[in-house]
Amino acid sequence: MRKTVRNVMVVCVLLPVILGLTYAMLANGEAFAVASAEVARAPVAITAVGSVKKVRLALLGSSLRWSGPEGDASFKMVIHGDSGSANAKVDMIRTLGRWTVTSIEVRRR
Repeated sequence: MRKTVRNVMVVCVLLPVILGLTYAMLANGEAFAVASAEVARAPVAITAVGSVKKVRLALLGSSLRWSGPEGDASFKMVIHGDSGSANAKVDMIRTLGRWTVTSIEVRRR
C-alpha cells in the first residue's frame, strides 16, 4: 500500500514538471516562432480576429518531430486580435533545416 501511494505521489509531482518542460520547449522553439509569425500575417487569421496582437500555444494538441534537417510539426494555437480570439491549427514541414508552413486553419471562438 505504501509503495502504491509513493508511486502515485511521484507521478503527481513529475507529470506536471514534464508537461511544463515540454510546453516550454515547444513554445520557445524555432518551429513555433515561424508558425506564430505566419499565422499573425495570414489573411484567414486577420479576417477572423482583425489585426493579430497575441499568439499562444494551446495547452494540448501540438506535436513536433524532427531528425537532423527533416521533420514535421503541428501546432494548435489561440490567437487574439482587435475583434476577438480564435483557435488556429498550423501544419509545417522541415526540409534542409528550414521550417515551412503547409496549412493554416482558423476557427473563431
